[in-house]
Amino acid sequence: MSHLSYIYSAKDLKELHSLTKDLAELNVRAYWRDLIFTALIAWGFLYLAFVSTNGGLVQILALLISALAFYRGANFVHDLSHSRGELESFKIAYNFLFGFFLRVPAYLGESHIDHHSIAKFGTKSDPEYEAWSHRHELNVFRPLLASFVSPFLLMFRMVLVTCWYLVRGLGMQKAVFLNLSSIVMNFSYIRSNPTDLQLDEMLESDVSSLFFSLASFSIWASYGFSLAGFLSYYSILVLSNGLFSFRALANHRYDSKFQKRGPGAQFFDSVSVVPGTSALSRWITALWAPLHSNYHSIHHLLPHMPYYAMPEIHKRLLDHPTWSKIYGQTTEESLFTGLRKLYGRARLNRLRSKLQPSENDQIITSWSEFAD
Repeated sequence: MSHLSYIYSAKDLKELHSLTKDLAELNVRAYWRDLIFTALIAWGFLYLAFVSTNGGLVQILALLISALAFYRGANFVHDLSHSRGELESFKIAYNFLFGFFLRVPAYLGESHIDHHSIAKFGTKSDPEYEAWSHRHELNVFRPLLASFVSPFLLMFRMVLVTCWYLVRGLGMQKAVFLNLSSIVMNFSYIRSNPTDLQLDEMLESDVSSLFFSLASFSIWASYGFSLAGFLSYYSILVLSNGLFSFRALANHRYDSKFQKRGPGAQFFDSVSVVPGTSALSRWITALWAPLHSNYHSIHHLLPHMPYYAMPEIHKRLLDHPTWSKIYGQTTEESLFTGLRKLYGRARLNRLRSKLQPSENDQIITSWSEFAD
């Protein structure tokens, strides 16, 4: 963190909590309203796409709106991972409205807590961290390719693997839980040993996802295995996983080489993408970063704040004489800017590794815009 102009102290943190404590209370009704509204849009437009003329403009637009709504709904799994028992009924509703259909039941997101651990953040024990700044810069495009394969991988995990461990028994279920039951960017991540309660929830969720898969297949078969039906489901997952992956790439600077970094590293490695002042900019941001997930550095600073409080926290931080300087170091102006800088840092690090020290000075000057 040597490039930082401002860091925070214990006094700054105390001021921060005083500044935001009135926003911390969870409004469960707000979650329910948002979930139900999103589900009505997602399922309503999916039905419209399914019954519309194949390849027509109405079908394409309906499918796009439905896919974006399903993507938004899937993002509730993140808030569920931070809940402290207040959203148990909400979790059941999420699973039936989004999780089982998308093959992303809520329990898969529980490992997200390790991403916020001071001891695990940026290490091999962090499920959502890869050393992208120290990989070849073309890796930035990997999520685009992976999103086209992801629907088949999800089907493999939630159908074939589930059937496999149901036959093989509890021992195999535990192995699947540890190695194949997390939302990850770091594929070497292994979950902590499960409790009996976690295994019970896993079994219920996986069987329910399997049932949804069989029901979806039956409906598809009743329509003569129509291409439109397949493309509807496939495009929803491709768009959802693609947007999620690109957003995740822009959420961090990924400066760590899997080393433990200590307090404060999460915040200063994180990025908040600030939408422009125009209505169009805010709408576009809401589409690729639903539930205000563009304010990612704020989330790592205050992980238990509800998503709807993020814009107000952002405003208060910018208005604060000290935190405006601290927080300002973690902001970017757009998703494209964040991805461009990640690409540039990865390229810079790759080139530096091949150069002599004297040549490094020149390349650092040439690529200094990517180092912030």
